[in-house]
Amino acid sequence: MTDSLSFSSIDHGYYSGIEEPLTAVFRSSREFESFWRRHAANNNPAPACPDVEFESSLVVCVFLGTKDSGGYGVEIKSVEETEEHVAVTYDTSNPPPGAMTTCALTQPFHIVTALKRDKGFVFKEVVEKVEAEDLLPPYTVILEDKSRMDDIVALIEQLDTVSGVDALRALGMVIVNFHHERTSKTEAVKILEGLEGVSCVEEG
Repeated sequence: MTDSLSFSSIDHGYYSGIEEPLTAVFRSSREFESFWRRHAANNNPAPACPDVEFESSLVVCVFLGTKDSGGYGVEIKSVEETEEHVAVTYDTSNPPPGAMTTCALTQPFHIVTALKRDKGFVFKEVVEKVEAEDLLPPYTVILEDKSRMDDIVALIEQLDTVSGVDALRALGMVIVNFHHERTSKTEAVKILEGLEGVSCVEEG
């Protein structure tokens, strides 16, 4: 018998201080806060560690490690409990040949909270095949006012078409990636340009 467990995303993006491939489960605030400091080490200022109720929840995360370009991604798709263990299924995607991607090093990751279980966890990877013509490029969002960064990032993260957001606070910029199957290039730009406080949107 398999039961689906509810889970919620607490951070999902492409830039992290965790440079090695990793799957992990955290069951206490002490160990998660220590890990979060490593994850957020490249941000200035570093975002606060999310508040997790570890009495009833735990943290599950998948990191792909450092990649030599953009176009790579990971998303946790399901958390299911069996009699023996809890299975975490996650999708990974690679940039197809000829795809236009950022030349920056990336560290794709997904961190979620799920209902607390004392069983062992197993992770199952599903590789998603993406054609070059379908892949959307990352978009750089330039803000009019850096002080509104957190508000604008929160708005972008609420969009169900967005797959990842990275705030470059010192530069007043936000890097946004979209689910290629949920929107188009034209719609992606239109969505971002329509947000209050956005100065301009650049592709790549």
